[in-house]
Amino acid sequence: MLKLLPLAILTIVLGPVEAGVAHFEKTPYSDFSRKYNQAVSFYQSGEYKKAIALYNQILLLRLNPSDIHYNLGLAWLEEKNLEQARKNFELAVSFNLEDYEASMQLAHSLKRENQKEDAADAYTKALEVNPELHEAHYDLALVMVDLKQFEKAHEHFSKALSISPDLYEAWNDWGILYDQEGRREEARQCYLKALNLRSDFFFAAYNLGLSYKNSKEFADALKYYKLAHELQPEHLETLVSLGTICNHLAEFQTTLEYSSILLARYPDSIQGLYNLANARFGLGQNLDALNVYEMILEKRNDIPEIYNNMGIVALEMQKTDLAAAYYERALTLRPDYTSALGNLGWARYLQGRTSEAIQFTSQAVINRQNDPVLHYNLGLFYLEEGNLKEAIQNYSKASKASPRDPSALKDLLSAMEFARNRSQFEEILQKFFAESTEVSEGKQPNTEQ
Repeated sequence: MLKLLPLAILTIVLGPVEAGVAHFEKTPYSDFSRKYNQAVSFYQSGEYKKAIALYNQILLLRLNPSDIHYNLGLAWLEEKNLEQARKNFELAVSFNLEDYEASMQLAHSLKRENQKEDAADAYTKALEVNPELHEAHYDLALVMVDLKQFEKAHEHFSKALSISPDLYEAWNDWGILYDQEGRREEARQCYLKALNLRSDFFFAAYNLGLSYKNSKEFADALKYYKLAHELQPEHLETLVSLGTICNHLAEFQTTLEYSSILLARYPDSIQGLYNLANARFGLGQNLDALNVYEMILEKRNDIPEIYNNMGIVALEMQKTDLAAAYYERALTLRPDYTSALGNLGWARYLQGRTSEAIQFTSQAVINRQNDPVLHYNLGLFYLEEGNLKEAIQNYSKASKASPRDPSALKDLLSAMEFARNRSQFEEILQKFFAESTEVSEGKQPNTEQ
């Protein structure tokens, strides 16, 4: 990213003693060049206040002080006086509209002060003088992103990289813009170019992992998050994402490894504990999972996902009443929480409270109308009550969302084992499967990540 001019360039701008004398040889003031070069010397030795004092003296002698205001701006930057620096850069530009370096420094100052539109104007003026300034194109692209003028942002990213194709940070930032627009393939190509230019560039690897994670392509996400972890082993968000992804891939033992690294470095990380608890559940270590969830509740007891997942673990332990209590607690915190509504519906069904099961599951369907699991469960509950019409209707919706599922019948029969009076289903089931052979998968939702 574009920074302040480095010292090697500043010495060209300020000039050595000989250049200073040559530049001002026409001045009618005999002491001008001496003061100017002394001010340059003070600046280069870090004596910024002395440089500022001398530059201000020179301004009294100089009729066209653009370069002095520019140098004053640089000195004020070193003194951390950003407002005064901006004022001097503004004066430098006003005295010399062709000084693109002054326009660039003015643009940087305005950007730091969050005056994005004015900064864009200053970058544009610099480019009018020198259209080949890749730094100006790059910074202007970033400002246009902030201003949500994305078409112009793309234009200036493209120009910056056509002038200087090895700007790996610009490739990365362009990728972020593409990702924000949902143009994932183009984003990934940008990240890969950044990574090819610099193999140890952490953010390109991290962003590739994030891009694949957001599209639920977990195997590819894992590949790039592992690379990001190699580059920055203690980066919190990378460790969290590695645990989350490994849980999605059912690589629970690997989640334990990453969670151990994370919690050793960040013991208060709720997300790290969350991944650990989910991995324990995935490994069948249900009591350990509940204990870890309890650790989270000691830190924060207002997260509905924790209670929802505790309910799932309790149900796995065949503690239906406890599971229902956890789901109720989740819904107290978030009344429209779809997963908790669906899970409470299932728990009520297991408790033999079918009408309540239908009530809660129907509420969940309002929020998630194309969820095959919810429709599958509703179909089962209506079968319990002998309402064949509603059962077939819900199984039909489930089938459209998840057609020709070979495990559907098996899942249904397994669920039927929980019914209070299984014999009452035989006639209904026979008729149902004679009329509808395609049903959808129906199991309680997975632990949320």
